[in-house]
Amino acid sequence: MANNKTSVRPFVSSMTALTFLAMAFTGCILYVTPPGRVAHWTNWKMLGLMKEQWGALHICFSLFFVIFSIIHLILNWKAMLSYLKNRMTRKFALRPCWVSSLVICIFISVGTLNNWPPFAQVMAINDKVKNSWEQADQVAPVPHAELLTLKDLAQKAGIELEPMIANLKAAGIEVASPDVIFGDLAKENGMAADKLYIIAVGELKSDKPAASAPMGMGRMTLKQLCEKQGIELDKAIENLKKENIEATGDMRVKAIATAGDLKPVDIMGIIAK
Repeated sequence: MANNKTSVRPFVSSMTALTFLAMAFTGCILYVTPPGRVAHWTNWKMLGLMKEQWGALHICFSLFFVIFSIIHLILNWKAMLSYLKNRMTRKFALRPCWVSSLVICIFISVGTLNNWPPFAQVMAINDKVKNSWEQADQVAPVPHAELLTLKDLAQKAGIELEPMIANLKAAGIEVASPDVIFGDLAKENGMAADKLYIIAVGELKSDKPAASAPMGMGRMTLKQLCEKQGIELDKAIENLKKENIEATGDMRVKAIATAGDLKPVDIMGIIAK
């Protein structure tokens, strides 16, 4: 039995280490990926993999890390129990290392949920990096437009269907039916949905006014929203103060709205005054 454990331990330890490294690496990739609406619309990839593929890798490596961590714990159970015993009396006791670790974990959890520094800055950087992928000419006409049929997309975007189909056919793209899913049509022709939409629209104009609030603005920081809308940050903060809402440029719009019992679109209306 001892020999079996001795032979298994190196394998379990190496698997625990490798799955941890893979989990950490994929987690870092996911930290900088764009929001789904951008990733799906532009066919975003990093190192040849799409956002869903990175997410799948992260989940699977995390699962196996948990499994091998449990096995590693079982194989080293006696050593773990020794950490719970007083060195002098050899009786079970909550040693300082466990207490300090527990306190730190609680602090991280509470600090993250309450948006305390430095956790707020970590999330602000996350939002800034994610939103930096979104370019003005790559914004979908409606959220998750790639999931709509061509007919529904034309209707929601306020553009006539027949000219869109004509533009696509003129570019050599066959449209079997107006009920084809727009994202599927893009994949069939080896291009991202935003590129196909540019072809489909051509010189056509939407009969619907542009939305005053950009998509995904709740995830933006106040500074990012002001830059996108051409609003001075100081003026935006001043307008919010007039409504008894305290905010800084690094705060997310959603957090500001929640603090004021409002919706992100309400914040947009306040800062644009």
